[in-house]
Amino acid sequence: MNRTPDGVHSAMPKTPLHPRSPDELPDDIGLLKAMLWEVLASHDELTQQVAWLKRALWGKKSEKLVSPEQMTLFQEATERLGMVPGEPGDEDHEHVSPEQLAGDSSASSDEKDKDAKPPRMPRSRAKTRRGGKRDKTRGKFLGGTVPEDTPVETTHICLDDAACPVCNEKLTLLGADSRKRVEFRPGYFYVLETVVETGICLEHPHDSIFTPEGPDFIVPGGVLGNELVCKVIVDKFADGLPLHRQSKRFARKGVHLPDGTLSRNIIATAAIARHIVDAMRDELLESPWLQGDATGFPIIIGNLGQTHPGQLWVYSNGESAVFQCSMTKHGDIPRDFLDGYEGVWLADGASNYNAVSAMPGVERGGCWSHGRRYVFEARHEHVAAIEALGLIRDLFMTERTAMTLPLAERLVHRETFAAPIVERIRVWVDRWRVHDDVVRRPKSAFAKAVNYLHRQWAALELFLKRPEIELHNNRSELLLRGPVVGRKAWLFAGSPEGADASAVWFSLAASCMLLGVDPMAYLRDVLPGLGKKTKSEIRALTPARWAAARQAEAERAKVA
Repeated sequence: MNRTPDGVHSAMPKTPLHPRSPDELPDDIGLLKAMLWEVLASHDELTQQVAWLKRALWGKKSEKLVSPEQMTLFQEATERLGMVPGEPGDEDHEHVSPEQLAGDSSASSDEKDKDAKPPRMPRSRAKTRRGGKRDKTRGKFLGGTVPEDTPVETTHICLDDAACPVCNEKLTLLGADSRKRVEFRPGYFYVLETVVETGICLEHPHDSIFTPEGPDFIVPGGVLGNELVCKVIVDKFADGLPLHRQSKRFARKGVHLPDGTLSRNIIATAAIARHIVDAMRDELLESPWLQGDATGFPIIIGNLGQTHPGQLWVYSNGESAVFQCSMTKHGDIPRDFLDGYEGVWLADGASNYNAVSAMPGVERGGCWSHGRRYVFEARHEHVAAIEALGLIRDLFMTERTAMTLPLAERLVHRETFAAPIVERIRVWVDRWRVHDDVVRRPKSAFAKAVNYLHRQWAALELFLKRPEIELHNNRSELLLRGPVVGRKAWLFAGSPEGADASAVWFSLAASCMLLGVDPMAYLRDVLPGLGKKTKSEIRALTPARWAAARQAEAERAKVA
């Protein structure tokens, strides 16, 4: 037995029939109603998809609404059309527990099998060819890599007064190792040649071979100088210029550096810089609140060039941002990253973060921008959505002042100005959640907007109690915009190792830009000699601490 839309029970199949001609239509009225109801529900869903596709292809991407003065026009139209239901006090609204509102009720693949572990990032076994023309001794160029008239700057590392540790006699020159690297200065390339002498005591040859310490290079056995390595990293991960375009730009100057050569240098450097990102993660876990988001990040796996739908995650506290690549968007991935964290986790209503919300000591904050987006999509379908958009706009306007105040004053400001607006929005949600337009058409855009706000309500109003968090997690989406825009040019990560390296460089570049630091200046100062530093020294080199140290130096210089 099934219930038809008018509440009448009827014996009919679980799925209504789909006739191919009018003659095949059934005579049963209950079955006809059920078939019509299925068509209407499908029509709602298809209409939303077509509208979304039209807007994505030809429409405006902005979600800007009309001015506040025009809001009253929509309100009058709503009342004139009789679309506003009774007052909230006239209806018996059901009570919803905070547990029901903690996260989005939509199911995900990871909730279907909570015991299943997400696959780890595989390691590519594909063999890559070396780019550039060079002999078996790494760093020694043959003809054709740089133009013949490229200037050469030679640095000699001499023995000076090095002495034999046995007889204390001055060492005799045994030979010298010469290495050349392509280096860059704004406007031109040059070859940096480093000659390091080696000495020996003729009386004690087995105990006295000595080579002085040479300059610190980011990639000791590479063919790129420090400045050029930093430039390649910043151009791709801060400015979105793919490696193959950089290679073509170098070739116009007569410098032939294939994108494979650039890629290997980036991956090799990321293996060292990862220690800084690990220290940044420790800093994030000490923050009272964090926000995060994720986006697709295709990854090439294996020699056959198969593309796997990977995922790029970002976690931020407003000062630092740490990116993470994974093969899936399983909820265990952010939970494992945030293992041991206690504080507020600010994110959208995706079920990927339900595992994070279930961690002890973690409160989940909601994003009003995501809630507004659902309402915005329903503005043409139901005129009542305009009323909610006006209220949400007023809420965001109060936050412009609140975010400029200290925490104690911000809490008072939100209780005074934001709390009444939030209460009006709650009344609006409770009013329309039980209305026939939502109950009878649960797949409509308006019903989805109302139900999303209802499910997320406990998380959405958390900002009234926790003044340190923001009203939204827009900062996370802005941090992901760089990789998303760059992805249109480079399309995918060429290997799992390349995806891991990308996460490292996105973390450092984005954190520098959040702090107002030039990524080039930061990398130029931090990367050389990084592999020789201790853990405590590396912890002092995170972008946040590096910027604070430079700011303190500047203030001391002013005082002096």
